[in-house]
Parts: sequence; structure tokens; C-alpha cells
Amino acid sequence: MAEDRGEGESTFEQKRMTVRQAVEASTAALGAIGERESSERLRIELTMKFVNRVAGGYEGKRVLELGSSLGLHLIAAKKLGASRVVGMDKYVFPEAGENAFYVSPEDMSVLRRAWTENGVEVMRGDLADPFPDGSFDLVVCNAVLEHVQGIHKHVFDEARRVLAPGGSFVLTTPNIASLLKRVRLLFGRSPNWDLKDFFDSGLEFTGHTREFTIAECRKMLEWSGFHPSAVMSKPSYFRWDWLWNPRKAHNVFFQLLSRLSSSLGDLIFAAGKKSANVIR
Repeated sequence: MAEDRGEGESTFEQKRMTVRQAVEASTAALGAIGERESSERLRIELTMKFVNRVAGGYEGKRVLELGSSLGLHLIAAKKLGASRVVGMDKYVFPEAGENAFYVSPEDMSVLRRAWTENGVEVMRGDLADPFPDGSFDLVVCNAVLEHVQGIHKHVFDEARRVLAPGGSFVLTTPNIASLLKRVRLLFGRSPNWDLKDFFDSGLEFTGHTREFTIAECRKMLEWSGFHPSAVMSKPSYFRWDWLWNPRKAHNVFFQLLSRLSSSLGDLIFAAGKKSANVIR
């Protein structure tokens, strides 16, 4: 299958490595622990292609990822020529305690070694607070906004602050108005996160606290001073072997059908550009 390349894709990537190859190489670099995010590879691959198309790719850029998890995207970005790659994450570090994203001290030592060997930095924290204004050319927030509570405005404001003039903020988040969720609501079923998990977890809940529509993502970018350069949705969680899984088979049908419209996919891809004429 031909690689999805955009006009912004660099000569480096065209000659040396495709997005898919970068994600595969990153997965191999993480070793066995990277298998935890096997279901996220397609999403990360699609996000990186989106960055190529609407944000000029990775080569030579200073990249910050908010909510970087195991660092799969970070290492892939470095392999595509980013000059500096930094990740911020609150939950993977052992200090965070038991949670859905927790990594044991033993596995963390493996991760730290992989990060160091691949030239990426990962810090424990929520946002971009430790960095001076204009420190990065690209900020990515991949499938994170739906998990946070009460700090959404701060996430957007901080992304804009640490971006250099002309830099891009790229985010992905589940589409509450996807085709499958519309059908669920039509039949009286909630499109929200599993109620039992939400009900039992209380203050320790790490699932989706709120999901958004395409129009809402565009508005949040505008309210934060970004120029929305692209906001759309695409099917992003898809596997053919779901056809043989009674609980997943219907997802294949809806994922295929949602390709008919850029508003019906399960994941929103949004990019905002910081004006080249401002310092902050």
C-alpha cells in the first residue's frame, strides 16, 4: 500500500524513512514493553501523517508531546529527523501510583534506557510549565484531552506559549459525534465511557471525562489564539480480525461506513497555527 504523503513531507523522510517505518522502528526500540501500545500504532501513524500534511513534518523541529505515555511517538519523531524531542507524562512514572497507565519500576528502567538510546527526553508532569516561551516548533497532544479534568484551557494556553511564532499545535481526541456513537444514542445507549468503570473509580477515574465534536475542537483552538489550519475526523481504531470477534464485528462496519464523511470518524485530528507575528 502506498504511503500517505503530503506536500509538507521532508526530503529526509522520503529518502530515509516513511512514517510507518518510523513507528515500526520505534516499537522495536521499546521492546516487549512497547506491546502495551500495540493497539495505538495506527492512531500514532495517522497522527504523524497528519503532522506531515498540515504542520510541515518533523525534520529539524523541536517537538514537545503532552501526554507522551511510553514514548512511541517521541522515538518515531526523532527517527523522522526532529532536532529535539521532549515528552511530558503524569501517569506512566511509578511515582504516580497504580493507575491504568502505570509502569513498574523495573519496566521504567527499560523505558528510560530506550529513551536515552534514542535521543528523547521524558519528564513527569501535566503540562509545558517547565519550558520558556517559544521553546518548540511543534506541540502534539495525542488522545489526551479526553482524560483530563478542568485544565483544558491551560493545556491550549501553554501549548501556544511554548510554541515559537509560526509553530503548530496538533491534537487528536475521540469524536463524540462519530457515526457509531450517533447510532448508539439513537437506540438509547450512552456514547460515553463505560459507566461501571466511571462509577467504581471515583476520583481515581482515568477514562474519558469528556469527548468533543469537530466544531468544539475548532472553537477551542480559536479561543486560545490559534488559527485552525485543519480540523477533521478519521476512523483510527480498525482491525480486520475484529470481523471474527462477535463483540467487535460491528465496529468494522461502522469504521468503513464512516469513511464517507470527514465528520463521522471516531477520532478528531486538529491543527492550529500560532501567528508568525507574535512573541507569545
